[in-house]
Amino acid sequence: MYFAARDAAGNASVTATGVPVKLDNTAPTTTLAGSNLYDLTGNAATTLADKTTYLATATAFTLSGTVEEANLASATVAVNGGTATDLTVNSETSAWTYSPTVTTDGQYVYDITLTDKAEHTTTKTVTVRRDTTGPVVTITSPVADSQISSATTNVEGTAVDALSGTRYVYWTTNGSLSAGTFSYNDENARKKVTGDSWATVASPLSIEFTDE
Repeated sequence: MYFAARDAAGNASVTATGVPVKLDNTAPTTTLAGSNLYDLTGNAATTLADKTTYLATATAFTLSGTVEEANLASATVAVNGGTATDLTVNSETSAWTYSPTVTTDGQYVYDITLTDKAEHTTTKTVTVRRDTTGPVVTITSPVADSQISSATTNVEGTAVDALSGTRYVYWTTNGSLSAGTFSYNDENARKKVTGDSWATVASPLSIEFTDE
């Protein structure tokens, strides 16, 4: 764009002044990736999706991505709606990495916000549940110290896990689960839990639960 001026006496400016401008109608965006994260079925998650929840069992995990924007002005991350802090975006590769250290179990919401020089803004959100605590197990039937008259009995109970949800109930009739006599890969000795309740028919047994 070029501009010139004329005064009241009819004198024109000697030269026109030019101002370079760029038309930008596109908001910035970024890919999303992660490490040490799992989806809600327990599978490793390396490619992440916007507005999706993932699980973490380690203190440290990583969020990363590649920005798609030639005229980026800023990139920030905010945790649980708190104050945003700057993300460093590599000027050559457009890559960024964020590696928080989380020592307390709970849910953490990460908002990645990109703004370009035309003031277009995009926010990508990833939720991470850090869960290092197993389900709370309760056996509701049979009650403790009850006597049964058959070799098998109905066993019922609950297994509550507030963060990940209980995934399976495992059982064994050959000693304790912690005695090394039990395989978590044994499809015949586990049952998927729906909600918080479970039930099985078995001989006197030991029971253990795993979350997602």
